[in-house]
Amino acid sequence: MVPTRVLIKYGPYKSFTGVGHKPDRIKGLEIFLTNLGYSVSTETIPIRNVCEVHAYDLKVFECDIRDLQFSGDGDLDDLCHQALRKITDVTSPSSTSS
Repeated sequence: MVPTRVLIKYGPYKSFTGVGHKPDRIKGLEIFLTNLGYSVSTETIPIRNVCEVHAYDLKVFECDIRDLQFSGDGDLDDLCHQALRKITDVTSPSSTSS
C-alpha cells in the first residue's frame, strides 16, 4: 500500500530571533504524521503565522503555527491530533462512498 502524501505548508512567524520560517515549529507535526506512515513533505509560504496541512491537493487543516508545540514529537499536541482527524476524513474509504 502506498502511503498517503501529506504536504505541510508553513509561513514565517516572529520569535526571539526575528521573523522567519522556522521548521522546528512544525517538526512535531511532521514526525507525528511520518510515524503513522504518511509520506510528509514541507513547503514554505509567505503567509505569516500559518500552518496548513494538505492531502490529495486539498487543504484539510489550518492553524496558527505559534500554537503548535515547539520541537516535540507531536504525540501530546492536540493540534497534531486534530490535523490527523482531518486527514483521515478525506483519506478513509468511507469518506468517498455515497
